Amino acid sequence: MSKIKLSHRIFGYRILRVNGENEKELASLFIKGGVSAVFLSDGRIVIKESECERVKNLLFGVAEYTLSEPRGAFGFIKQNRRRYGIISAIILTLLLSLLSYDTVWDIRISGNECISEEQVLKELEKCGFSAGSLWHRKDRSDIESRLLASSPDIAWININRRGSVAYVDIIERVSHEDAPIMYDYANIVADRDCVIEEITVKSGFAAVKVGDIVKKGDILISGVPEGEVGSFCIADGTVRGRAYGRVEVFQERTVEEKIEKGEKISGFALKIFKKNVNIFKIYGNLGGVCDIIEKTENIYAFNKVKLPIKATKTYVKEYSVTKRTLTDNELSALTKEKTSYAILDFIGEGELVKARSSGSVTAEGYTMSTDIVYITSVGSTVPFVIEK
Repeated sequence: MSKIKLSHRIFGYRILRVNGENEKELASLFIKGGVSAVFLSDGRIVIKESECERVKNLLFGVAEYTLSEPRGAFGFIKQNRRRYGIISAIILTLLLSLLSYDTVWDIRISGNECISEEQVLKELEKCGFSAGSLWHRKDRSDIESRLLASSPDIAWININRRGSVAYVDIIERVSHEDAPIMYDYANIVADRDCVIEEITVKSGFAAVKVGDIVKKGDILISGVPEGEVGSFCIADGTVRGRAYGRVEVFQERTVEEKIEKGEKISGFALKIFKKNVNIFKIYGNLGGVCDIIEKTENIYAFNKVKLPIKATKTYVKEYSVTKRTLTDNELSALTKEKTSYAILDFIGEGELVKARSSGSVTAEGYTMSTDIVYITSVGSTVPFVIEK
C-alpha cells in the first residue's frame, strides 16, 4: 500500500479487483479511457474516487470485478457523513492546529457589577484588544491606559495573561453626583385625590396630617414657613395616600390562535474570533406565519476549555393561524386574567387594598369594570419663585 499517492489518501480512492483479465489488457483499457491507476503486486488496482464511475463504465460487460468502499480521508468523511460528532471533532482539531499560542483565544471579565461584560469587551475592542489579537503585538500597559482615558465608567483595569486567555480585572468608577437642582424653593403637592395615610417630612413644613382628605394640587409639605419661624426651602419628604380608581377591560369572544406546524434547522454558522463562516443557510419559500430563532453557544474543548469559536444554529418555527370562539368559561377566565394585569399596571408600586368587579357578557365579548382602593406615594415636587 506504500505506492498509494498522498493525493489519493486525501481526496479518496478505491481498491479494484478484476477477474479474468491480465494487467496489460487492463492498463491498455484504462489508458484509452483516460483513467490513471496504480497496479499493486498482489493484483489489486488503486483508482481515484473521482474516476470510480468512469471505471465502472469501462468494465461494464467486459469483465467481472469487485470494488471496495471509499477509502482515505474523503472516504472516511463520506462513510461518517451522518455522524456529526466525528465530523465536528475533525473540523475542531483542524481549526485548533491552525490557531497559534500567540493568539488571544478568550477574554474573561471580573470585577464588574453595574457595567455589563459586553460593554467592557466593546471598550477593549475600541482600544485594539479583542479575541483574535496577537499577544506579541499588544502592549497591555498601553491598552490599560487608553481604556482608562476613554471610559467614563472604569476607574482601574489590569490585564493578565494565562496561556492563551486574557483575564481582565476592573474597578468601576463610583459617581456620587446627584442630579443638579435648578430651583431654590419647592412645595410637595398631591398628584391625585386621596386620603392621607402617612407623612414623613425631611425638610419643610407639614401642611396636612394623617386622615385628611386632599384634592389633586393641594400642598402636602410646604417650603414656605408659617409666621416668622423658619425660612423658605425646598420641601422634601414622603407622603402616602389612600386613592380610588377604576379599571375597565374588554375581551373579544373570537380570538386568533397560532398552531405550531414544526421546527426545522435552517442555518448553521461559526464565528472564529471576529470572522463569521456560514456553513449553510436554507430558508427556502417560507409561507404563512413563522418565527426565526437563533441559538448561539460557546464551543469548549473537552467540555472545559473555552475556545474562540461560537456556533450559531438558526431554526424556523412555522405556524398556522386560526380563529376560535371562546366558551363562556374561557371568556370569563381570560377577562379576569387581563383585569389582574391592568390593575397591577394602574397602581404601579402601590399597594392594593380592595377591588370590586362587575361585568357584562354580549355576543361580541366580555366587559369587566373594577373599582379599586389602593395606597401609594402621592407627593409631587413643584418649584416656586419668590420675587424680591
